[in-house]
Amino acid sequence: MQMKMEMIGLRRYFWQGLLTLVPLFLIIPLIGKRNFAEIGIIFCFVVFFWVCLWLPRRYFEIRYLLPLAVVLFVGSGLAMLYMPDALGYAAIGYWTLMVLLGRSSNRDFKWSLGTAIVAVCWYLVLSRDEPGLVGVLSAVGMLAVFSSANLRAKRNEDFVRIQEAYAKLQELHAELQVAQEEAMKYAALTERNRLAHDIHDGIGHRLTSMVVQLQMLAKMIPVDTAKAVKTTENLIGVAKTGLQETRQLVHSWAPPDGLGMQAIRGLVYETEQQTQLRVVLEEGGTVSGDWPSALDVAVYRMVQEAITNTLKHGLQVTEMVIRIGQESGRVTVQIRDNGKLEGEVENKIGFGLRAMTERVEALGGTIRFHIRDGFVMDAEIPIEKGAGKA
Repeated sequence: MQMKMEMIGLRRYFWQGLLTLVPLFLIIPLIGKRNFAEIGIIFCFVVFFWVCLWLPRRYFEIRYLLPLAVVLFVGSGLAMLYMPDALGYAAIGYWTLMVLLGRSSNRDFKWSLGTAIVAVCWYLVLSRDEPGLVGVLSAVGMLAVFSSANLRAKRNEDFVRIQEAYAKLQELHAELQVAQEEAMKYAALTERNRLAHDIHDGIGHRLTSMVVQLQMLAKMIPVDTAKAVKTTENLIGVAKTGLQETRQLVHSWAPPDGLGMQAIRGLVYETEQQTQLRVVLEEGGTVSGDWPSALDVAVYRMVQEAITNTLKHGLQVTEMVIRIGQESGRVTVQIRDNGKLEGEVENKIGFGLRAMTERVEALGGTIRFHIRDGFVMDAEIPIEKGAGKA
């Protein structure tokens, strides 16, 4: 994009430089044929032409062009008093003025058109019976041509800007994906640290206490049987407490209470509340949701990973449809989104989808991924084998 803009700029400077030399061919032949005053008048029109030619684009507004038009009107009128045939040379000033008016901003169209009409009328007044109408028609023609060229140039520039904005948007999307991955890594590390603290402060403390008391128990039994019995009871209590804490930790790693369709409905609701993704959950009429625990976990994790994968990798995705059915002793799950994906589906399968595949196959099911107007996943799991290990 940058190279295209540079090429447009180079072409513009080339033609401007070429046009800068044209008026010199009008002045050089006059040297020796005209007096100094007449050459000075002609040179003033040439300077006006150069000013208009090299005027920066940001000054193509009526508030800057109107003073230039006034200078041209007054200058050409005064020149006619001292040099009756000066109007032919003044035509280059009118041409360039028409060009600038034609290239002015769209919001100044009415003022630019009005100024152009005044310029044509003033030129006709000055030309009187001279064949100046040709110059007027030329100026009007140049106004139309450069207006069209200006419109085309603006469209090209707008197209380039849109392409640059799109490239920037893609770059920001890539940065967002990296940021999401880093956030997920940070969340995983935070959760790992939390679990490590829970194990260290809870189970680790209980096990340490049991080790110390067991060491003391070996010495107590021959000396004080009653105290040894009491210590044994304490050890049983510590072991039960540790077992309960272990169960609580395992429970915190598992999906929320109320697995099955109720947990999936909660996951869908939570996703819609926390993200911009619209999730449609469609349940077959025979879905009971009363499945073995391993099947519960597998279906829940499947939906959870699909949502995570869409939020992480989906480009321009706005909607996800989840269809869960139950028939002939099998649970069917189809999940699809409307994101933009390109390439082979094998290149899109990451750790999460591989883990999902292993979980489904361990229950005797099948799962397929493919790209068709978005990412699509189809899975079937037999219910009778859903009691296996999730």
